[in-house]
Amino acid sequence: MSQGRITRAAGIIVAASVLSKLLGVVRERVIAVNFGAGMVTDAYLVALTIPNILIVLAVEAVTAGYLPVFTSLVARGKEREAGRVAGSVAACTAVLLAGLSLVGIILTPVLTRLVAPGFTAAAAATAVRFGRIIFPVILFMGLGAVFTASLQSLQHFTVPAFAPLAMNLAIIAVVTAGGARSGGMSLAFGTLLGMGLQAAVQLPQLSRLLRRQGIVLSTDLRHPQVRQVGGLGVPVLGRSLVMQAYTLVERMLASGLAVGSIAALNFANKLMQLPYGVFATAVTTAIFPTLSEQAARDAKDEMAETLLQGIRMVALIILPAAIGLIVLRVPIVRLVFEQGAFDAAATQATAVALLYYSLGLAGHAGNLILTRAFFALHDTLTPLKLSFLTTGLTAVAAIVLVRPMQHGGLALANSIGVLTATGLLYYYLQRRLPQLDSRSLLRSLGKIGLASLVMGGAVSGLLLMPPVSRLMVGGRLMGTGLLIAGGGAVYFLMLLVLRVEELTWLFGLVRQRLPGKRNG
Repeated sequence: MSQGRITRAAGIIVAASVLSKLLGVVRERVIAVNFGAGMVTDAYLVALTIPNILIVLAVEAVTAGYLPVFTSLVARGKEREAGRVAGSVAACTAVLLAGLSLVGIILTPVLTRLVAPGFTAAAAATAVRFGRIIFPVILFMGLGAVFTASLQSLQHFTVPAFAPLAMNLAIIAVVTAGGARSGGMSLAFGTLLGMGLQAAVQLPQLSRLLRRQGIVLSTDLRHPQVRQVGGLGVPVLGRSLVMQAYTLVERMLASGLAVGSIAALNFANKLMQLPYGVFATAVTTAIFPTLSEQAARDAKDEMAETLLQGIRMVALIILPAAIGLIVLRVPIVRLVFEQGAFDAAATQATAVALLYYSLGLAGHAGNLILTRAFFALHDTLTPLKLSFLTTGLTAVAAIVLVRPMQHGGLALANSIGVLTATGLLYYYLQRRLPQLDSRSLLRSLGKIGLASLVMGGAVSGLLLMPPVSRLMVGGRLMGTGLLIAGGGAVYFLMLLVLRVEELTWLFGLVRQRLPGKRNG
C-alpha cells in the first residue's frame, strides 16, 4: 500500500473513530450522570472485567494469527484456501466462546469474588447480577473480530471502523431509557445489545466481498494454514493473558480503596484512550495489512519505511494530546462528566487518575504499532516473552504505589509498565529489522516533543490568567474549547518553526477528506 493509500485508509478510520469515540464519551457521560462514580458503576465495571479480558484475548489472537495468513492467501490468489481458513477460524471461535460464555455465567459469583475481594456484599451481589447478563458478549465480539480482520485483509476499512457506532448508540439509548431507576440493569442489557450489533453490522458487506472475491467459506481444521493460524495465535493468547493479568491486579487492589475508585480509573482511562483510539488505532489498522504483505515478500526496506512512517504519524497527534490531557485534566473531566450523580469529588478523583494515565499515552500508542510489526513478521513469541517481564514490573509497581498514592498509584504503575514495554519492543524489533533508521526517528520525535512541551507551557500560562480562570468557572465548554484551540495554534506554529516534515502528511490526510477526493 502506497503512502497515499495508507493516508486515505487512515483518514477513513480516523473519521469513523472520531465519531465513535465522541459517542463513547457521550456513553460514559450518560453512565456518569445517571450512576456517578459509585457502587453501581464499580459493580458494572467489575462484571465487565473477565468478559473484557476474554474479548481482548480473542481479538489479539485473531489479529495476530488469522489476519496475516488470510491476507497472504488472498494476495497469492488462493481463494479456496482462504475460504477454508476463514470458515474454520469462525467456527472454532464460535464454539470456543459459546462454551466459555456458559461456563462464565455459571461461575460468575466465583469470578466476582476473585476480581473484587474488597467489595461489600451488596456490591458483589450487584456485580454478579450484571455479570450473568453481560458474559455472552464474548461470543459476539470474538466473531466480530473475525469479521473485522477479514474486511481489513480485503483492504476495506470503512464498515469495521464505523461498527462501534452501533454499540455506543445502543448503550446510550438503553441507559437513557432505563436511567438510574433501573438500578444499573440498563447498563448490562445495553452492553449485551450493543456488542451484538457491533458484530452484526459487518456481516452484509463481508458476505458481498467474499462472493466478489470468489471466496467460499468451508471448514477444514486440518488445513496447514489453519494450523499456522493456531501456531501464531497461541503465543498471542499467552501474551494477552499475561498483560490482562494486570487488569485483574488493578481491580483487586482498587476494590479495597474508597468507593468509586474503580469508576474514577475507568472514566480517566476512557479519556486517555480517546486520542489513542482515534489516531493510533487508525494508523496501525491502516498499515498492518501492508506490513503483513511486505513481510510476506521479505521487503524489509519497505517494511521499515512503512513502520517509521506510521510511528511518526501517530506521534504527531499522540504527544501533544498527552501533554494537553495532563495540563487540562481537571477542566476536561469537569466538562465531560460533572453533572447529576457525578460530583466535584468524583471530578478530582478522575483527574488524578487521568494525570498518571496520560504519562503513558505515547507508550500505549507505540506498543500497539510495534506489536503489529512483530505479528506481520510472524513473530508472536518475542512480544509474549517481553510481556512477562513488563507485566510483572507493572504489578510490583502497583503494589508499591497503591498505599501512598491510592488509585493514582495504580494509574502510574500502568504508565511505567507500558513505557518499559514499548522501549523493549523497539529494541528487539530493531534487531529483527535493522533497516529501521532510529536516528531520523529520534529527530522527528524530538521536534514533535519540543513543540508539544511549548504548547503545554503556553496553555498552563493561560490557565493562570484571571480572565481565563473566570471564564472557566462561568462557561466550561467555551473556556476549555478556547484553551484547546489556543494550544493547537501554538503547537501548529511550533511545527512550522521547527520544520517538522511529518506535517505534510497531516495536510495530505485532510486533503483526502475534502469533497471530491476519492476515499479509496
